[in-house]
Amino acid sequence: MESPSNHPPPPPPPPPPPPPPPSSSSFDASSRSQIQDYEYLYALNANVSNFISVKLSSEHNYRLWEKQMCCLLKSYNVHAIVYEPGALSPDLKNRFDSLVKGWIFGSISKELLDIVVDLDSAKDVWNKLSYFYDPTIISPQKGILWLLILNSNSQHF
Repeated sequence: MESPSNHPPPPPPPPPPPPPPPSSSSFDASSRSQIQDYEYLYALNANVSNFISVKLSSEHNYRLWEKQMCCLLKSYNVHAIVYEPGALSPDLKNRFDSLVKGWIFGSISKELLDIVVDLDSAKDVWNKLSYFYDPTIISPQKGILWLLILNSNSQHF
């Protein structure tokens, strides 16, 4: 009879199979929710003054203000709040709307703030500011003003 020391030890048993992955729908929803939580916390700590160097006060600085605001909104992936709020889930829209509205409020003059402070959403605030100051938007008030200017100039010729 041979001694047991002459045989190699038996191989270890195979490792157990990995657990099945979570169902993709529950994993996706959970992951998406966590990502949105992190994005919100990240945006909550934004230093808006790093993006916005001027306070909107008139049509003279609207273009500069708007471009800086767009950079801020895109950097934090919240530009849909003012451009396409219907494309967002209600939870996401509710969560980010007040934040973006606060960013806008902090970047406009006190006189403008008095005009827009009671509006319901960031999109409403954005639209009102655009309506008054965006040179590419023709509003009835702007049209009347231009007619008055043209009429007064034509009387001098």
